[in-house]
Amino acid sequence: MRMETLITSCALLALMVCSPAYAQQFAPSAGFQQQGVGRFVPLSQTFGYRIQPRFGASVMPVALVEAADPTPFVGMGVHAPPARLPGSAVPPSGSVAPRALGRPELVSAYEATWRSTQHSVPAQEVSFGADQKPVACDKDCKGKCCCPPAWAHRSGLFGELLYLRARDSEVAFALPVNGAIPIGPVGVLDQDYSTGFRAGFSHCLDECTSLVATYSHFESSTFNFIDTNPTPALRGLLLHPATANAAADFLTASANYDIDFELVDIDYRSVLFAGDCYAVNYSVGARYAHLDQDMQVVYTNAGTTDTVITDIDFDGAGIRVGLDAERHSGHHGFLCYGKAFASFVGGEFRADYDHGDTVDPSIVDTAFRAGRLVTMLDLELGVGWQSRCGHYRLTTGYVVSAWLNTVNTDEWVDAVRNNNFVGLDDRMSFDGLTARAEYRY
Repeated sequence: MRMETLITSCALLALMVCSPAYAQQFAPSAGFQQQGVGRFVPLSQTFGYRIQPRFGASVMPVALVEAADPTPFVGMGVHAPPARLPGSAVPPSGSVAPRALGRPELVSAYEATWRSTQHSVPAQEVSFGADQKPVACDKDCKGKCCCPPAWAHRSGLFGELLYLRARDSEVAFALPVNGAIPIGPVGVLDQDYSTGFRAGFSHCLDECTSLVATYSHFESSTFNFIDTNPTPALRGLLLHPATANAAADFLTASANYDIDFELVDIDYRSVLFAGDCYAVNYSVGARYAHLDQDMQVVYTNAGTTDTVITDIDFDGAGIRVGLDAERHSGHHGFLCYGKAFASFVGGEFRADYDHGDTVDPSIVDTAFRAGRLVTMLDLELGVGWQSRCGHYRLTTGYVVSAWLNTVNTDEWVDAVRNNNFVGLDDRMSFDGLTARAEYRY
């Protein structure tokens, strides 16, 4: 009983000279019974708050908590204070072993440690100076400050340059012939590489989860022209065979073809498992998608001009799931990463076909409407670099995106020419390079 009285007296004396930022909280009227552990360092976003006593609780200096006899706690069904000796000193016999349990613990009078046992992640540390303010990681990392771990989610902004090419979308529009015999290269509309962009932001909910919003925009266009030099004639490949000029010989053919898309993604992202230098996250979210295909072809001869115009639009929304992984190379800042996503977007395709000439501006005029579930598969692999504490980040990689169960221009024209609109089912893909700059805080 005298020992308890002595410890209590020492605690009250030390309380008058010790900062409350380095203390545990106990009920003033319950001896040493613990009422909860104050958070020395929050588990998300902001590192470093001073500890304020809870309502109805006093503050005991940590130095005395470390020396406290754990016996009074044993019979009360509560855990002993999560205190330990400073640094790596070995606790004396009978002292209390620390219990982190995913919450902070204080290790010395000048240094607070943020520890988390979630996802089997090793301890990470953040230092505080004598003024009880966090030491800036970017300014002083010489053993006194460790930045947030590589796996920790951060808020930030990012911008990304896309350099893509549309695949599986080519359209053959004219054929050089001598009578009925092909004698030259086919006139083909095939997209080349074009630029687009992605931009967005992430909002950190805690160190393991975040919300990410992304907007993607891409436009591509191609033009082709073919004439009868040196071939004797051109045959139009996009005209309905029942029209008067379907078998006519043309002198020139010019064509323009555009493919554009827009995407809006909102994802909930969370750590699946992680370690010192790697992390794997899963994402669940939603996607809005818009796809636009426009083509115009003009056939000319000595007396007439025939024009074919097609327009295919798709708008839809659906769910999106995926995984992303990173591997960091220690303190050098270099990293490699991979991303894989699948989106299931329900929407509607709207397709139009118009054919007219100088005599009759509306020879063929038809349209098609159908609901579709489009599957989008996205894969990205790349390398990158980030600054010491991860505030600045640069990555570059190769990206592939496949759109399944689509209506493409060439398939739509064939359906019109054959008067058969059953089983329209095609695919389109995009591939190319991406370069991304990101600021995280």
